[in-house]
Amino acid sequence: MRYAIVLGTAQYDGRPSRILAGRLRHAGELATAEGLDVITVGGKLPGDRFTEAGVGRTYLREHFPHLTVHAVQEGMDTRSSLSAVKEAFALSDATIITDPLHRLRTALIARQEGIKATVSGTPYYPAARFSKPWWRYLAHETGGVAYALMAGLLPAHGAAALRNGFYRVEQVLRPNQKLRHQMIQREEENF
Repeated sequence: MRYAIVLGTAQYDGRPSRILAGRLRHAGELATAEGLDVITVGGKLPGDRFTEAGVGRTYLREHFPHLTVHAVQEGMDTRSSLSAVKEAFALSDATIITDPLHRLRTALIARQEGIKATVSGTPYYPAARFSKPWWRYLAHETGGVAYALMAGLLPAHGAAALRNGFYRVEQVLRPNQKLRHQMIQREEENF
């Protein structure tokens, strides 16, 4: 494996969120120890001036200047980000950096996208285990794994209906995800 892929998440006007900073720090340490290039991924929401991937690249260049860092500034979710990086680098294997609770779904999606992946969860995830944010994230990941497993068994309209149902539930638990969900739905409608 030559690459460590850092999955994007929230950035605030050019500054990584605590969650993104934790992923980036872990990626920098791992890439340094194993001699890997780093690829940051993730697009931007309407109104954002910066992409998640661009913010990640800047952070890594500041904190780990010895690393080779690439940015694939596409993707609103794990699947679209991994698809974009696979296409951009023609890679078949990689180490993927994300959060501990996101590891299972990431490994499943990577396999579905044809990427042989080792998935590493950052030890710098900021929410305490069993805290309210941790439980919300666990609920999100449980729904995401269920969707990833079931979507391939359904016709396209059934998979879209299932996903939209999960989105409605998540918007109750995590209302800050509404705009991201709308962007994903628009991108799929235009595809």
